[in-house]
Amino acid sequence: MIARKLKQLQAKLELLWFRRWLILSITLLGAVLGFAVSAFLVTPQYTAENELYFSAYTVNYHKTISDQQLENSRGLAESYSVYMKEAFLLERAEKSQPYTLSKHYTAGELGRAIDIRVDSDANVIFFRVTTENPMDSKLICDFYSEFSMREIVELTGVGSYEIFNETKLPEKPSFPNPILFTLLGALLAFALVVSYALKVRQKIYEEKDIKTLIPKSIIVACVPEFK
Repeated sequence: MIARKLKQLQAKLELLWFRRWLILSITLLGAVLGFAVSAFLVTPQYTAENELYFSAYTVNYHKTISDQQLENSRGLAESYSVYMKEAFLLERAEKSQPYTLSKHYTAGELGRAIDIRVDSDANVIFFRVTTENPMDSKLICDFYSEFSMREIVELTGVGSYEIFNETKLPEKPSFPNPILFTLLGALLAFALVVSYALKVRQKIYEEKDIKTLIPKSIIVACVPEFK
């Protein structure tokens, strides 16, 4: 049973080796197509990042905060990060967005562009903004990190925050990744051509075809072609 499976595997490998140039050429074609799609068909996306430190308390005279205060700050930061994506706050942001943006972003577009997460261990809120325009991503990231935090602190009357630094202008697209698209194109093409190569039977017309397909074969007889 095992010997038969090994022979079948060997036969498949020999068939793939016989069609290696077809497999190689189609794989290369898939890689080229993958790169072309990433370079010319997919709209580039640019991501800008910013971060701020949040605390529910102000430090005391000795510039220390208790463990319980830190725990409360972490829980409040998690809650605030959820509020920052609420429709009412995005609608307010839409009315106050910077006039220097390349276009007017609706509340829905702002919500899709903005990603917020919290590092609860460090009380840090991270902002990531992705748009088709690198300058818009930077401006929205700077604007919304300040605007949303200020609005929530004013509404609740709890907490303080500090933005670490100004958002950097993205120098290259965060999506698509040309290398990733090239590899995916090559892998997809390779899988398809291998599947094709294993399913399509080899047509044999002459004695040399047998020798090409099975180099060590011994030909006992040939049936001549009649026309």
